[in-house]
Amino acid sequence: MSKDTRIAVDVAKAVFEIAISDRPGHVSRRERPKRHQFLPYLAQQAPATAVMEACGSAHYWAREIQKLGHQVILLPPHHVRPYIRRNKTDRTDAKGILEASRNDDIRPVLAVPSDVERPEVVAASAQRDLVVIIPIVLVVILFILMLLLRSVVAPVLLVLSVVLSYGAAMSVSAWVFNGFFGFSGADATVPLFGFVFLVALGVDYNIFLMSRVREESLKHGTRPGILRGLGVTGGVITSAGVVLAATFAALGVIPIMFLVQLAFIVAFGVLLDTVLVRSLLVPALAYDIGSRIWWPGKLARESSAPSAGTREEEEAPVGR
Repeated sequence: MSKDTRIAVDVAKAVFEIAISDRPGHVSRRERPKRHQFLPYLAQQAPATAVMEACGSAHYWAREIQKLGHQVILLPPHHVRPYIRRNKTDRTDAKGILEASRNDDIRPVLAVPSDVERPEVVAASAQRDLVVIIPIVLVVILFILMLLLRSVVAPVLLVLSVVLSYGAAMSVSAWVFNGFFGFSGADATVPLFGFVFLVALGVDYNIFLMSRVREESLKHGTRPGILRGLGVTGGVITSAGVVLAATFAALGVIPIMFLVQLAFIVAFGVLLDTVLVRSLLVPALAYDIGSRIWWPGKLARESSAPSAGTREEEEAPVGR
């Protein structure tokens, strides 16, 4: 073989399909080695150019093939597809890969270096994602809440409550994983996934609660509106949180560390958010702040001295 020889490989779970060509438009030989025979087979071949579709496992195989002295070309799958002219099988896939590799207009994909998959590199990348993504998400959520509630103080309070809920969930989860279960550590991506789920659900409950509170505040004043809004939405939010927590907890039975940790974080975080934060902490803080929670909207300018009717509404039990 020479460097002009192309070895097209269709990567599979059990048996690999190989098509070898020493000139364009001609397949000189085909082989079907099993997975464990693939690298020993290539080790016996003279240096050539191996070609594969750029799927997830192809990067691993590319590094292993390069160690054997072969060059490797990874092709984008959507560029290979037009060269598969008959029914899609391993045999036609290998031939299509071979033909696509002869097209100089197709830009190959670079193989991912092995360093990228090292745990310390993955951890550093995940840490950077946390530092970059979390502030961006919180700012976007804050802006949306400001538009929805026509306020600045209320959205800031709600975003802070979401951050508090997430921090508490992560802290308790770390204690449970390390102190109770004795896990050696968490997957580097677990905090980010936990943040995405908890913030998405927490903001959803926030919008449900505070949008109803604002509607009631327009009719009855801020403090009576908070009591009425909580009375209407509190049971629904808590019930939804319990159901959602039970659903995520079911992932804990799967014997995959990442899913076990994520299941506990989300289930505990959702229960904490719906039972304590959303049903007690946020309404209590909003009640103490009063009409100023709607600043600078028009609701913030309501009289600080409530009318007699408003006093009666505050003292009366909340009912539907």
